[in-house]
Amino acid sequence: MRNIINNTELTNEIARNLGAESRENFTELCLSYDALSRYLAVLPENIELTSYLTHDLNELSEIFDPKYVQISLIESLIFECYYSSFYKIKRSCSNIDRLIIDNDYYTSVVLLRLLFEEVVYFNCFVFDIKKTLGDLFRTIEGNLKSKDALDAHYVHSQLFKIYDYLDKFYFQSRLDWKTFRFGDAAWEDISGETVPTTRESTNILTYLKKIEKKAPYPFTKYYDLLCEFSHPNLGSRLMLLKTRTDDKKNPKLVSTVTLGNTDNNESMFWFFDTFAEPMNKTVILALNTINEADRQLEMFKSLGAYRI
Repeated sequence: MRNIINNTELTNEIARNLGAESRENFTELCLSYDALSRYLAVLPENIELTSYLTHDLNELSEIFDPKYVQISLIESLIFECYYSSFYKIKRSCSNIDRLIIDNDYYTSVVLLRLLFEEVVYFNCFVFDIKKTLGDLFRTIEGNLKSKDALDAHYVHSQLFKIYDYLDKFYFQSRLDWKTFRFGDAAWEDISGETVPTTRESTNILTYLKKIEKKAPYPFTKYYDLLCEFSHPNLGSRLMLLKTRTDDKKNPKLVSTVTLGNTDNNESMFWFFDTFAEPMNKTVILALNTINEADRQLEMFKSLGAYRI
């Protein structure tokens, strides 16, 4: 996408060859994708975060101040959860850029589907946490201003709610990690654990239904489209179709097709005519989600400063 956004002549040519609705979404996509790319470019190549190898507050209290161990654990987990999604989105967008430069529209759709799933999943968790964290933050700020005693039970109950969200967010899985092993030493070097304790994974369709209640876009329709062109169905085969030429003698019965390297303009126009809308709405959702996640991370830093 970056090579297209930076080329006004190419951008205009693509827009001229799209249907009216796709043209509008493509024009908006160029702006939204540029905004997302600028944010992702600010992320460092790597980031070091504190990670706790146990979530048992009693064990952690042996080495940390018991008064602050809960907030420290949750702060660690929220940063690890959110930054993992930031980097997944960044890597997906970076590779989509490369694939479009290479005219590989089939693999672009496959990766777009992965990006779509991550953004939907990330959005649901970020906005689930939003109300609980916001209520907690306002309560603490109100108490500081009024100098009233802070209800410790309320604070810690809200923190446990946030922890439950993050615990599910980070550890949900359908894989039986007790039987899936790639060498004890390798696993322990990465995770610090012998076997991770996972949570039951939730189907993406559940999140799609949830997000459609608050977003005015048909995200389930987008997902069905992306799946059709990613799975071994007719859609994915059409992504490798470069040209089709009707036979001069029998145009209604015979044609010659060219499959393979879709480096022609027609393939590019068809790709954006088909996927400009789901791409645009995915990028807009990613921007909204990242902005809210950033706001929550700043809020959490403030909560830590209150030493609750």
